[in-house]
Amino acid sequence: MSKTNSRTKTVAFYATNKPGTFVEVSVHYSKGMNYFTYETYNGYKLSFNVVTLKDNFTSRSKMFTMFSGLGLKVEPAERFNAKRLAAIASLANTLPDFYAALNATATKNGVEITGENMTEAEAWASVTAATEAA
Repeated sequence: MSKTNSRTKTVAFYATNKPGTFVEVSVHYSKGMNYFTYETYNGYKLSFNVVTLKDNFTSRSKMFTMFSGLGLKVEPAERFNAKRLAAIASLANTLPDFYAALNATATKNGVEITGENMTEAEAWASVTAATEAA
């Protein structure tokens, strides 16, 4: 798991049938209103997003399309707790709707999950290896 900011943790990357494309799963703490749905939710959520990793030898980029992912509410909480975020991140793939949301995200974006979960470093290594082989 990698740390992107203090209230978000990347749980895993899942390889897809498109080279360099992965489904990224992360857990984050959300507080306040969603201005697109007008829903108020304070608590922890899982985010499933399709990302494309590119390694151009001089730079790396991680691209995603807005509104292409899915969210899964995990646990309501009035305040952020870093230990609770870490616990949810470590147990994320045991949640009842985890694999359903993972597959729904892949289907929504026209890709298929082809590999097991990997870390962000392993995902970048596979992209780098594919770039060097080409």
